[in-house]
Amino acid sequence: MTRCVEDSAIILEAIADHGADAGKGRGRFLRGLRRGVQGLRIGIPKQYFFDRIRPDVRRLVMDAISCLEDSGAKLIEIDLPGMKETAELAAEITVAEALVYHWKWLRSRPGDYGDDLRTRMMERLEMPAVTYLRYQARRRAYAERLLRAMGVCDVIAGPTIPMPACFIQDTEVAFGRSRESVRNALLRLTRPANLAGLPAISVPCGFSRRDCPSGSS
Repeated sequence: MTRCVEDSAIILEAIADHGADAGKGRGRFLRGLRRGVQGLRIGIPKQYFFDRIRPDVRRLVMDAISCLEDSGAKLIEIDLPGMKETAELAAEITVAEALVYHWKWLRSRPGDYGDDLRTRMMERLEMPAVTYLRYQARRRAYAERLLRAMGVCDVIAGPTIPMPACFIQDTEVAFGRSRESVRNALLRLTRPANLAGLPAISVPCGFSRRDCPSGSS
């Protein structure tokens, strides 16, 4: 969405500069960039984020992390419990919330939706409110665990997606001997921050052998 991290900081300044405290912290994000990464504690997940990714993506991401270490950042291995439940939580919560927005059109104009999205939403038309609230309670508990795990670091670094950018006609991607749908692969590593309500950024970190870009977050 922006050409570089500095441009992202400028956009963040505009987003954050509102409300009762508007103007009081102006420029803080850009000032933070100019300080560099000296002394920054970067958490490297021991599990999940690097469990099932393409070797070329792992190499590119670790090279990018090494650049941060060479610039003065401190790398810390961290345990991140509960990552595997993020797929279920995201699927149930986001579809339920999408139903609220699309309720009228889904019933009156179902043909305007793609088969995949329409099917996912129609399957949850009768979801009880108590089920949604229980998923939200689990999400809050997960977010609290993640924040506690991050107590030893300032940020977490890892791959944004487990493979390089794929082609539009691709429906599956291979990880060793196993295969996974492209949709699941694209979402698997971005759900944890989204569910916890944490800020995240994806930074290009190189190209695969097919000249497709990879990103670290």
